[in-house]
Amino acid sequence: EERTTERVPKPFDEVSEIIAERLARQRTAEVRRAFMTPMWREIGFEVTEAGQRDAPLLNENAVSLDEILAKVGGKNVLESDFRWFLKDAFAPEQRMSVYSRSGARQGMLSSFLDMLVLAAKARKDGLDKTPEYCRTRISEEENLVREFVLQKDKTASILQRATIDAERDIAYKKYLERVRAEVGLRIASGRK
Repeated sequence: EERTTERVPKPFDEVSEIIAERLARQRTAEVRRAFMTPMWREIGFEVTEAGQRDAPLLNENAVSLDEILAKVGGKNVLESDFRWFLKDAFAPEQRMSVYSRSGARQGMLSSFLDMLVLAAKARKDGLDKTPEYCRTRISEEENLVREFVLQKDKTASILQRATIDAERDIAYKKYLERVRAEVGLRIASGRK
């Protein structure tokens, strides 16, 4: 009536990588919790039911854009904020591969929320006022403007008209100034 088959354990060589990966994930999660827990408490971090729900990233309708995923320092973090982060974090050609991984949503959401907590902690401690931070922010803003320009590919026609490097540099700087004004960055003064 009933047949049971004997389960033969797989040889260690076949499962050693799987075991090592699983242990590494567990250790990483433990270290993350130990490092972040004091900051979570200090900043006032709380994940909502929507933030704990694991939904496929490929299904953009699985979580409504106006759902609150967490609270960081008393401010709501919405699904629309997380979607913006995802769009910015991965190039379009990477998204399908990354989004389809098992557990991708929870892993990326945890990283996103941790970044927000770390930023809130840095602001609370005044780290955003240090000269080094201001220099780094200006450099990052400059990189973002360049990335924006290259992504939109608007500089190509301007730069192709320039015949020498000096003309190309001047045309590029003028274009960046116009883009900065359009997106509201005040990089030269070090303030937004």
